[in-house]
Amino acid sequence: MSYLHEWPHPMKSIDLRKLNHALVIAEAASYARASERLHLTQSALTRSIQALESELGLQLFDRGKSGVRPTVDGEKILDRARYLLLQARAFEREVDLLKQGEHGEIAFGVGPAMPCLFLPELLTEMCSQHPDLRIDVAIESGHRLLDMLREEAIEFFAADIHQLGELDANLYAIEPLVDIPADFYVRSGHPLAASSVVTGADMNSYPLISAQHRKPLWWEKTDDSTDKKRNNQASKQLLCNDINTLRCIIRNTDAILIGIPQMVGEELAAGLVRPLAVHWPDPRPVCALALVSLAGRTASIAGAMVSAAIRGLLTADA
Repeated sequence: MSYLHEWPHPMKSIDLRKLNHALVIAEAASYARASERLHLTQSALTRSIQALESELGLQLFDRGKSGVRPTVDGEKILDRARYLLLQARAFEREVDLLKQGEHGEIAFGVGPAMPCLFLPELLTEMCSQHPDLRIDVAIESGHRLLDMLREEAIEFFAADIHQLGELDANLYAIEPLVDIPADFYVRSGHPLAASSVVTGADMNSYPLISAQHRKPLWWEKTDDSTDKKRNNQASKQLLCNDINTLRCIIRNTDAILIGIPQMVGEELAAGLVRPLAVHWPDPRPVCALALVSLAGRTASIAGAMVSAAIRGLLTADA
């Protein structure tokens, strides 16, 4: 039951500016000194305090030869006013920090191949420049990220859009970022590493590994019965969304990695891994990196900041 309508004289909202005026008067023990500190005329300050006393229904100050002193009621009001003003300043700072993206939290997702593209650099930048920002990153498959987005467990995600199929533009906002060509990678001592031309039939003899579900490769789409038998061998593939595990597998086995060069960048630079000499059909498969969010949703300040940082990192590498 509400008793608001029964209150005979509901008090107006307290003006924090007037409370601050009262505190300055109490500290200065003088209207004249307080008006100087507040850069107000003495008459304007007097009117402010009179209005505050009228709103409260209490006298806050006594004037005497020794100066201005708070009344007993005034002391209690001023004690509470100090707390209110402290909370108001904290609130204002919180709002300013949120506007700057310095505080608050952001939850977003990335596809399995994304950590090797920008994630360490992104999180390093966020930790150094925005240490008060709480960040929650989910590294999941594209379809799991879609589920998390629909559940609003994340604000947006970055992933290979080709892995998601056709997305409803009425539900999702999609921002394409970069297309990165894919390739086949093996260890340098792999039986196929020195071949000048590698065919799909050659690769069927080895396990195929990747960080995400893939569509059938061009030689797997044939209706030829011989190739179908080979396809049964190719179906023995390994799917793992942990890049470090895939790098370990490709360094130590004859498995063939399907992915982008950044996934094995260190190994390529050290000569431990190399791309196979495969003649790709047209068009060549690519990792089509995009940002995906819910359509019609305004990004948070932190979300917009993190998205901008991702764009910047990918543009710098382009």
